[in-house]
Amino acid sequence: MALLSLVICIFAPILLYGTGLSILYWLSIINLILYIVIILAFPNIIAVSAMRKWKVRVEEMEQQGATEEEIEKIFNEDIEITEKDYQAAPRWLYLINLANIVLGLILLITGILYRMG
Repeated sequence: MALLSLVICIFAPILLYGTGLSILYWLSIINLILYIVIILAFPNIIAVSAMRKWKVRVEEMEQQGATEEEIEKIFNEDIEITEKDYQAAPRWLYLINLANIVLGLILLITGILYRMG
């Protein structure tokens, strides 16, 4: 789904380029940039949430007097991403992402219709 949304947002400015609809063209460029920024922000937000839990776990072990070997063992483990980490991304970010996809689709359809007619 994300790849299809990206393709929609990429083809909208391509179809609007050179049509004389400069406002819609620049709107589609801004929409594409915002979409890319948001889809790149999601993994970062999720990873930060997971790393924060891991850091708290290490700090708790240090406070409980864990040995260096025990702490080093945790450093070698993979950080587990849970459902709670996925929910760390704010809801408004998902809504902006959805608005980007809808706007990209509208601009794509506009570009197709303008090119055809």
